[in-house]
Parts: sequence; C-alpha cells; structure tokens
Amino acid sequence: MLAFQSFEALPELSIAPAAQTSPLAISQTTVSFLVATQHAALTLGRFRIALSTKCRANPSTRQVTKPLFAFRPGPAIMRGVTDVVRIPGRVFLHFISYMGQIAFLVRDLMTAFSNRVWRIGLIAEQIVSIGYGSQAVVIVTGAFTGAVFTFQTYAKFKDFGVESSVGAIVSVALCRELGPVLAGLMVGGRVGASMAADIGTMKVTEQVDALRVMGVHPVDYLVLPRFIAMMFSMPILVAESITFGLMASYAVAVFGYGVPHAWFVHHMVDHTNQWDIVIGMIKGFAFGIIITLVACHQGLRAENGAVGVGIGTTRAVVISSLVMLIANFFLSILLNYIWPLGNNV
Repeated sequence: MLAFQSFEALPELSIAPAAQTSPLAISQTTVSFLVATQHAALTLGRFRIALSTKCRANPSTRQVTKPLFAFRPGPAIMRGVTDVVRIPGRVFLHFISYMGQIAFLVRDLMTAFSNRVWRIGLIAEQIVSIGYGSQAVVIVTGAFTGAVFTFQTYAKFKDFGVESSVGAIVSVALCRELGPVLAGLMVGGRVGASMAADIGTMKVTEQVDALRVMGVHPVDYLVLPRFIAMMFSMPILVAESITFGLMASYAVAVFGYGVPHAWFVHHMVDHTNQWDIVIGMIKGFAFGIIITLVACHQGLRAENGAVGVGIGTTRAVVISSLVMLIANFFLSILLNYIWPLGNNV
C-alpha cells in the first residue's frame, strides 16, 4: 500500500538576505521551489489513486464515500408506481373500447329498424319468454319489497304519531325508485342471462356464421326481436311490481297494524300523482334498453366454447346490473328536475 513520501529528500531552500541576494541566487531559489511544488503534487496524486483502489477493493470502505441520505427505489416500488398510472389507463381504454362496441351494435340495430323487416313470430315468442315468463319473479319481488318497506316505515313513523302517512311514503318510493330498479335487476338476472346464453351458444356453435352465409344479418334475426319484446314488456313488468307492492303495503298497514283504510288510501292518492308513475315507466323502458344491449353484446362476442358462454352470461348480468344502478342515479336527477318530487300539480 502506498503511503506519503517524506519531504526530507527535498532540496533545502536557502534564501539569503535581501541585501546579499544576487540574480543567480534568486533563479536557483525559484527553480528549487517549483521542483518542490511538483514533487508534492505528484505525491498527493499517488495517495488519491491508492485510496480509490482501496475503496473499490473493500466494500466497507466504499460505504463511507456514499451520501448519507442516498435512496435508490427497488423494483417493487417502481412497479407499484408504474401500476398506479397503468391500471387507470388500462381501465379507461377498456371502457372506451366497450362503449365503441356498444355503439356499433346500436348502429346495426337502428339499421335493422330502418329496413322494416319485422319478424312477428319471433317478437311474439320473445314477449312470451320475457314478459309472461318474468311475471312471477317481478310480482314476488314487488310484493315483499312493499311489505318490508311498510313494516320498517310504520315502526319509525309510529314514534312521531304519523303512521297514517305510511301509504304516501311507500307509494312514492315504489313508483319512483324501488319498483323500476328492483324489477330491472330481477329481469336483468333472468332475461339478460338467458339472452346472453342463447346467442352465445349460437355464436360458439357457428350458427351465427350460418345466418350470415344465408344472407341474414344476426342483429336483424337475433337482437331486434328481443329488443322490441323488451321495450313492450318491461314497462308492464314495472307496473306489476308497483301494483303488487302497494297491495302488500296496504295489507300490512291496514290488516297488520290497524291503520284506518280511509287514512291510508287518502294519503297515498293525495301524495302520488301521474308523474310519479310516468317516471317509473320511463326508468323501466331505459332499463330494458340497457339489459338488451348488454346481454346481446356479450352473447355475440362469446368464444372458446362452453367456458366462453358461461363467462359471457356472468358478465351480462353483472354489467347490466351495475349500469342500471348508475343510470338510475342520473335518471333520478334528470327526471326530478323535470317533474320535482312533491309537486302534485
């Protein structure tokens, strides 16, 4: 290991008094000073080289040369930071792609409407399957929703002495929110899954391709009849859900809790107007469109055999339910702005 060399070997500097200094002595002194300076710089450079060699060879020494607060993020941290940006971007791109596919399906559906090729037999068959087949589910859902809502409302209203107003609260809630939303969710679970499974099975078994070979557009033959049947059936199913919900509410309040018949009916009729019913029908119509578009789209893009059909069916139910709940929020704001709650004019 190199070390500092001693300065004893350096030539001695003898500076004579100023009075006795000659030009030759001054030149010799200058040369000696320059030689000593060069020798010291060379020695200091050798020491730095030796110190850097030691730091590279000994990791413990190298640690001393690092900054005290140096921080280098590891791969896991960098991956987490990258995912924070990547995941929202991927979700946004998938959303844009999905909305584009739905837009293409709506375009084909509007083209099918403009062609005026009505398959009455298929439409009637779908009305029976969607409307008549879903009545039991919708009626039971509406009835027990009205009964439970009346039970909970009466228990709290009794503390304030306004139990006669139960009919008004239940009526408005069923017409504006509970009736259409719950009916839409139940129909979406039953009919949406059926649509996605039927069309998805035809897709994976190449029956959809056979329709194209025969010159029949799949949207004309598969989507349009289901769309028209849903538009016809869904408002009726919502009306049934509201009606049986009010009937169950009346039974619980009048026969169960002894609320006078006249009070219940008077408050229900006085605080419920035709616009509350219209709002429920509009929401049912909108939910029917959502169920049909989502379910048919999932069926038409099914692939990979039975596994793909099952995945498409599950996605149809989940996506349609979420979209209906989100759409209900914005529809409530819009329709309440047009027909405000409590305006009986």
